[in-house]
Amino acid sequence: MRKVLFIPLFITVIIAQTVDYDTQIQPLWNANCTSCHGNSGGLNLSAAQSYNNLVDVASSNNAYGGALRVASGDPNNSILYDKITNGGNYGDSMPPSGLMSSANRTLVQTWISELSTYTTIASARSQEEGSSATVRGIVTTPNFQTSNTEYGLQDGTAAIVIFHFSAPYVELAVGDSVEVTGEIDFYNGKAEIIPASADDITVGEGGLHVAGVPANVVSWADLAQASNDESKRPEGMEPGLTHELDFDGAEFIGVVFVVTGFVFLTCCALEALGPSGEA
Repeated sequence: MRKVLFIPLFITVIIAQTVDYDTQIQPLWNANCTSCHGNSGGLNLSAAQSYNNLVDVASSNNAYGGALRVASGDPNNSILYDKITNGGNYGDSMPPSGLMSSANRTLVQTWISELSTYTTIASARSQEEGSSATVRGIVTTPNFQTSNTEYGLQDGTAAIVIFHFSAPYVELAVGDSVEVTGEIDFYNGKAEIIPASADDITVGEGGLHVAGVPANVVSWADLAQASNDESKRPEGMEPGLTHELDFDGAEFIGVVFVVTGFVFLTCCALEALGPSGEA
């Protein structure tokens, strides 16, 4: 039998920003690569061409054994990253005039790492029950259960529960940055993603990340009156959305879940915020 437990957590949830290809990566090719890899050099890295020529495309160099120029989510197995870091596994380093700065190499590494196929939690919640999804987010609750597994996960768009029967495949901690693949399910008003094994859960580096959390301001009175009857919910209070709770002038952040006719603010962040909304 599943148990539902709502525990206040004194952390602030902040969501990672992603690398933008057109404004952050393409300028690196323009500055370092396109003088050769424009219309010549066997690989076109000019704007509007480079992405499709790189991502998950096998190299035309037979000596590289079909390795991908950029392997989504895996910089260490990407020819491009090997070359710009002088890894030595795929020929000479690039650009030949000298390596890019450490900061720019790290930027490329981050971009490749973010390329794995995933969707926002809000999009996953809109999928059909039984369909498969991959989501990324921050773990915002401890395991709610004793015999089974139930962690809260949030990104900048919504929240979802990582659920499966049995003890955790992977022990997670509040603040972990996680990617999860699994089946979408809905149980007592909660959206769940159900991984099949530990292979479906990847814990990233860095824990909590810097960025803003979108929020709608609601009061304790609003929360107390809300129920599964939509007519009793304040405007904007919807399950799975991040809400900002005003309590005697102090602001808190949490995510609303609807469970068996009751609305709860499961507090992914119960940390007082300053006037600017920053911790």
